[in-house]
Amino acid sequence: MNEYFKIILTSGLTVIGGVLVYIVGQIISKLFLDPINAQSKAIEDISETLVYYANTYSNPTVDINQFNINKDYQETRQALRKRASVLVARTNAVKCYSFFVKNNFVLSRNTINKVSEDLIGLSNNLHIYTHGKPESLQDAIAKNNGLVLEIRNLLGLPEMKDDENKKSNETISE
Repeated sequence: MNEYFKIILTSGLTVIGGVLVYIVGQIISKLFLDPINAQSKAIEDISETLVYYANTYSNPTVDINQFNINKDYQETRQALRKRASVLVARTNAVKCYSFFVKNNFVLSRNTINKVSEDLIGLSNNLHIYTHGKPESLQDAIAKNNGLVLEIRNLLGLPEMKDDENKKSNETISE
């Protein structure tokens, strides 16, 4: 073989090999890594929503008129439901999900479904019917805080400090 031919063949094979590695990397990225990152972003958004709307879900209303008029309750309900649906959608977009669950790259589908269920339950508990029983309001607040704690635990999020929770509760009273 001619020396120039060997150089051209080696260079050509190197370029083709590099292009193939790039293409395979892009396929892996688009099919697997991007959907997993999107699911992580959905979890991040849930964490943000739980902090941002703490003042609303920690103070459910018993007055249906206040619930219908107050934008905060409606906005909180929509945000919680949106986060639940986005989390499920992002989870469903991950290919070979069971492989990633077995290797602890993602949360199990049962965990995702429970988080989604809890977010929707929280959104449904912003207005409560006490039927004249004042303890029902305290029960609803405790239930909402329990749902939030369970969501945080399931997603592996740190608990909110009591100081942050107290600040969020004070905001609604002012």
